[in-house]
Amino acid sequence: MNYWILDTWLVHPGREDAFIAQWTDLMQWSTQEAPGRMGSIPLYRDLQQPNRFFCPMAWDSTEAITDWRTSQGYQQRLEQIEHLCVEREARILVPVTKLPSSDAV
Repeated sequence: MNYWILDTWLVHPGREDAFIAQWTDLMQWSTQEAPGRMGSIPLYRDLQQPNRFFCPMAWDSTEAITDWRTSQGYQQRLEQIEHLCVEREARILVPVTKLPSSDAV
């Protein structure tokens, strides 16, 4: 089973570019240092609220997520990001169903 995280960030207005740079640094580090991560790492920006960002990531286990989030490298980089943000929400999700794409019909 895959596990997903969904991190939501509300960035102080005017700090979006700094946030994107710090987030990119964290994710580049994560691609090298975080075993158990699966697939690409997208960052989405809300069109209605441009200082809100979302990052979904697939993982092979909750243990891998915990190891990543508690690592010193993650914590150091997260500290650089959090001072740019009003709030952050981190969720761990499990899939419950999946509909086929329209191409599969």
